[in-house]
Amino acid sequence: MGPDVAILAHLSAGIDQEAVEERRLVVQRALAGGDRGCGVRGGGEIVAAFDDSDATVKVQEYLSSPEWANSRVSLGGVISANKGLDPESASSPILQEAISILQDDTTTFRFDASDLMPGAVGTGTFFKGMVDYVNGTPLDTVLQQIESGWPSS
Repeated sequence: MGPDVAILAHLSAGIDQEAVEERRLVVQRALAGGDRGCGVRGGGEIVAAFDDSDATVKVQEYLSSPEWANSRVSLGGVISANKGLDPESASSPILQEAISILQDDTTTFRFDASDLMPGAVGTGTFFKGMVDYVNGTPLDTVLQQIESGWPSS
């Protein structure tokens, strides 16, 4: 995986927690030490406005606020790098740890390539493969599954 570590923000229910803990320890070791901090790959949402009315600006400000981040994360299924987000708002220890890593000043965040992949891969076999890997599926099996999702032409 190199120095970058992919964090899965959308973990499905039913993941084997022992496998998660084992792989979390591997990730933790990869992040430990070094002067560079850690690298994280992930995805995100971008808010765009098509006018500059006061109402539009207020909505954008709210969507970037700690209040929105805490409210949304408490519903489950997502995390945020918002510095005002309380990691305890997250629904699981792995999501809480992911938030802590994202909020760390030594973390460098990069967008992953899933949005550049064909849909069958980026939101299909790649996403499923990452969840399977965290859940304990061997890496070679996961890589074969992801590769099989690529269109032949």
